[in-house]
Amino acid sequence: MSAAQATSAILPATAFYWAILDASDLPANAERWNDPSLRATLDERLQDQLPIAVEELAIAFNRINQASILACALPVSTLRCAVEEQPELLLLAPDAVPPELNTAADAHALNLLNGPFEPPALAHAKRRRTNAALAVCAAAIALASLGILRRTDHLRSEASALESEMTEAAAHTSGSRADLERSRRLLDAERERLILTRTERAQKHVPADVSSAVAAILAAWPTDLEVRTQALSATAQGLTIAAELHDGAGGQELAKALGSVPGWNLQVPRIRSNGKSVRFDASLQRKAAGGGT
Repeated sequence: MSAAQATSAILPATAFYWAILDASDLPANAERWNDPSLRATLDERLQDQLPIAVEELAIAFNRINQASILACALPVSTLRCAVEEQPELLLLAPDAVPPELNTAADAHALNLLNGPFEPPALAHAKRRRTNAALAVCAAAIALASLGILRRTDHLRSEASALESEMTEAAAHTSGSRADLERSRRLLDAERERLILTRTERAQKHVPADVSSAVAAILAAWPTDLEVRTQALSATAQGLTIAAELHDGAGGQELAKALGSVPGWNLQVPRIRSNGKSVRFDASLQRKAAGGGT
């Protein structure tokens, strides 16, 4: 007896019970035959077409089309006799599908050695495949995690550099060498002082207050973007900014952030290549009281 014959048993179709079950109300991809809910539904529908209880049968299913499932059943006693005669059995199937069923289903795909009758060798092979797939997934997750950690470290470094530049800009504007939060508070306090001390007459002579605009720019400044600020100038006519970024996309992101500063209009910025970096120049002008530019 060859190795294939020792592991396979092909019985005549007349040894089996056959039925075509209605599957029109089941999902089209429902082919997990060992799923308890699906198996219970199919067993109940098969029982209506059998002269004996489904509990006395080993059953295999095969989907014919979206609306039909082919059922093939063999008495458990017959299956056990076949296994006792061929202990190495891995496949027990019919030699053909009865022609009266009018289906082109593959008879050898109807392996009755499934579920509780699955041979240990097959179960072991499935576990090996599952463990191999899990190992591949674990390796992929580990590599992805390493990449995320490296990216996080890089972003932290960029954020630290950006905070230093913002602190320097705020210190230059406020005249204080304190940290960024302290410089912002100083700018806010100066803005409030100017608002409280202004009068209708004094407004004609006192230079325009730009601290609120600088504070608004610092609040809108994108914290996740690496920017090397070269100049931040505030005058009565407006504000100008000169900076360097890695690429044009960064320039567009900075322009979008500055364009959202309340009460100020961003003039069309100049973004041009400067060797390995991109030069960004822009100016902002205060909106008119009526909301225009």
